[in-house]
Amino acid sequence: MIIVGITQWILYRYVLLPYIENPALDYVHFFILVLVTICIAASGFVINDLCDHQYDYINKPQKSFIPEPISTAYAWKLYFGIITFGCVLALYLAIYIMNLPLFLLFPGAVLTLYYYSKRWKNSILLGNVVVSLFIAFTAGIVWFAERNGWSSIQILSNKYKVAEIFIVYMSLSFIVNFIREIIKDIEDMEGDKSAGLITFPLKYSIISALRLANGLVIFTIVGTLIWLFLSSISTFAMKMYFLIFVLSPLVLMMTYLKTDSSKATMMKVSSLLKWVMVAGLFSIFMMV
Repeated sequence: MIIVGITQWILYRYVLLPYIENPALDYVHFFILVLVTICIAASGFVINDLCDHQYDYINKPQKSFIPEPISTAYAWKLYFGIITFGCVLALYLAIYIMNLPLFLLFPGAVLTLYYYSKRWKNSILLGNVVVSLFIAFTAGIVWFAERNGWSSIQILSNKYKVAEIFIVYMSLSFIVNFIREIIKDIEDMEGDKSAGLITFPLKYSIISALRLANGLVIFTIVGTLIWLFLSSISTFAMKMYFLIFVLSPLVLMMTYLKTDSSKATMMKVSSLLKWVMVAGLFSIFMMV
């Protein structure tokens, strides 16, 4: 959840503020927006653990906290406490900046994560898409909160630049996390099977899941290269940064996926994808 705050801070401070004359959010209210987003993410973690604790012992026993040391009853209280606190903050923030649709995002996101844990997780790819959309949402909510300020940017080139940075970052966040979710499904097959879940590798085989992941990686590499060489904000330094820190790890990942599908290899691939996500975040400094 720390990375959520860092992501939103970078986008707010270095992408939006330099171009918006009268931002809706000052630093205090931006911090409240971060807290609201963290409350959404935290509620998602808690409800997911409540629904998954029976087979988290199999997939990741070292990361299982329910029913011990946290009891199920206490976890439910914590869940509703987080939602209530976040809802109050979201309502206050929406009223303060006169942006009531911003408040509606909170219950919408909480309900989405609830249904993900209760129903959509036990579906082929739908759950993966929902989680990946939420990752992109953590960046998009900053743009949504400041959408009036963005609309008022007078210089069109700056306005389009801000929009391009958000769209590129959100797209990269979505697809990289989507790939990571597929890899996690392969990694967690044993526990998922015992829990009766129907994930892509369990339904269509590990080979099919690896092919899907590789196809998405190729799509990401090709799409990023096309954008780098067509974008007006792309510089030589930016191209080199993406080639070294974003695309090279993806190529290395493909070599891992071709060798074997063991749990150890999937963990390496998952770590590489985490690196790509962090490198993608700091690539924003190359774009502004």
